[in-house]
Amino acid sequence: YFIESNHDLNLLENSNRPKYLIDRILSKKGHLSNEDSANYMSKLIGVHTKEIILAHLSEECNRNDLAINTYKTIFTKNNINIDKLIIKCAEQSRSIDL
Repeated sequence: YFIESNHDLNLLENSNRPKYLIDRILSKKGHLSNEDSANYMSKLIGVHTKEIILAHLSEECNRNDLAINTYKTIFTKNNINIDKLIIKCAEQSRSIDL
């Protein structure tokens, strides 16, 4: 799977971004937070899912470790075995083969 995991809510809300931009990002037509992304994916994956690639991470309002740890926390809370599951972040400046 390939899914957006754009921002950490705390980093976004405490950023220097203008309020209108924060509001747009948080709107239904905005971007997926790490938590929303992980919650959606926890309902989509199956026993044969091997890899999840997190995309479109904000350089200012997210970090790879925050996104991945959010996934691990939510998956564990939902009793999803993550031992054989690869969760990684796409690099902003490189294309990848799917």
